Amino acid sequence: MTEKPVDNPVGTARRKGPSLSVRILVGLLLGIGCGLFFGKYCAPLKIVGDAFVGLLQMTVLPYITCSLVLNIGRLTPAKARQTFKIGGLVLLVMWVIAVVAIVMAPTILPSAEMGSFFNADLIQEPGAFDFVGLYIPVNPFHSLANAVVPAVVVFSIFLGVALMGIERKQGLMDVLDIACRALVRVNSFIVRLTPLGMFAIAAAASGTMRFEDIARLEAYLLIYLVASAALIFWLLPMLVVSATPITYRELMEESRDAVVTAFATGKTFVVLPQLIEGAGRLLRRMGHDAEEADGEAGLLIPLAYPFPTVGKLLVLLFIPFAAWFVGTTLDLGQLFMLVGTGLLALLGSPVAAIPFLLDLFRLPADLFNLFLLSGVLGARFSDAAGAMHLMVFAVLV
Repeated sequence: MTEKPVDNPVGTARRKGPSLSVRILVGLLLGIGCGLFFGKYCAPLKIVGDAFVGLLQMTVLPYITCSLVLNIGRLTPAKARQTFKIGGLVLLVMWVIAVVAIVMAPTILPSAEMGSFFNADLIQEPGAFDFVGLYIPVNPFHSLANAVVPAVVVFSIFLGVALMGIERKQGLMDVLDIACRALVRVNSFIVRLTPLGMFAIAAAASGTMRFEDIARLEAYLLIYLVASAALIFWLLPMLVVSATPITYRELMEESRDAVVTAFATGKTFVVLPQLIEGAGRLLRRMGHDAEEADGEAGLLIPLAYPFPTVGKLLVLLFIPFAAWFVGTTLDLGQLFMLVGTGLLALLGSPVAAIPFLLDLFRLPADLFNLFLLSGVLGARFSDAAGAMHLMVFAVLV
């Protein structure tokens, strides 16, 4: 993306009043209260919640395709080789940290019986793993139409790499840039409906769920929040402190505003300019001249943005939690398959990845509503960890 996100996409004047975050929280609380008071009479609101989820997912795959092709296609072959070689190694190290947490965290969950509102018949044994269908875009249009996220990502990467060696590509780059900006505007409009969507989802879920089941969701939130805090304040900063002259205090000073803003807004995207400026200042402290520092930061952070951050990877903890919630467990092989599949699936949005992964592991699709409820708070910690991830990535590379 070459310009700052549009905060007011429909061109209307900014209205005074509660922020979107406050309105989402109010919608959530009102929905929970409505569900607890009216009980099963709120069940029809599930239709409204499902419609809202569908709107959220509408722009995901088109944005993944346009964004990846655009960011990769802009590179020169020499710069791409250098960036992918070093950046890939750094990203791998950061992912390993998240993978260890994903594999180890489910062992903390106690044994539990299956939730009463789930039917054992809904749980199926995982079928054979179709590597070709999942990862290889034999028919890219089929992959797009059926939301096969990993295959769409592979296709987009190949197309972006092919564009690097093509002359007179600027026209296509401009079109892709405009398409990305338009998709962001559409998504921004849909996000404004979030308070209504969260009200419907919360009312339908709380009206049909037992108190014991709501309490069991706390296990996922606790693990998720503790892991996010450890990444933001300890694990990621220690990578920079141990490998560069940058001190812990300097890193936190330059990243603090971006991390807090990402947490408050629930969007890492809006803090990219702050991260670029902060990373540039850190690189200048390491001896880079101003032009080089700003140029590298301006390239690395936008390029790394479409790839999963460690905060985003922690979302995968919901799948072993979902298995535990309905009374099953994922073995070690399934956990590693979850990580391998999730890395590509999360190149898009968790809104698209989680339903895909629930279906892959034959878990009840209704659990996605629990993910959305937990995401009101959990996603903010994920975005905060994502902001720190991008800052650390740029400095290390």
